[in-house]
Amino acid sequence: MARFRDAGLLAKDGKSEAAIAAYDTLANNETNPRLRELALVLAGNLLVDGGSLSDVEARVSTLAAEGGPMRNAAREALGLAQYKAGDFDAARANFQAVVDDPRSQSSVRNRMSYYLAQLLSEGAIPPEAPTSKADEIESVLNGNSDAADSPAAPESVPTE
Repeated sequence: MARFRDAGLLAKDGKSEAAIAAYDTLANNETNPRLRELALVLAGNLLVDGGSLSDVEARVSTLAAEGGPMRNAAREALGLAQYKAGDFDAARANFQAVVDDPRSQSSVRNRMSYYLAQLLSEGAIPPEAPTSKADEIESVLNGNSDAADSPAAPESVPTE
């Protein structure tokens, strides 16, 4: 934990390159997989501003996989790096994946919604961008979807 604190202090003091190197060392030497993942996400977050998309991807892309405990933090870092690099469709996909994740905290969903709103206001994504799963469920419950308008499947007839 002391090494994480030291790396954090380097970042706080504006010594991003040294902090990234410290987080990379932690990620390479840490035996606890969760601490290793944390070090990768922290380095990736620092690289959003000072590195390239490939730098961020090298650290967090594998962590963004469905079911991973750091997936949403990794998706946010990837989305921000993709936004910075001008890959708006990929950024939208990462932000939307966090919004659609039923396990993400509401504060995280709200932050991703702000990012999506920014993309929309800049015209980087079309207004008809896909809705979140929560919106789709709400639409079905309110009877406002194609699924609610389609006829029910025919009942099966028992055969003898």
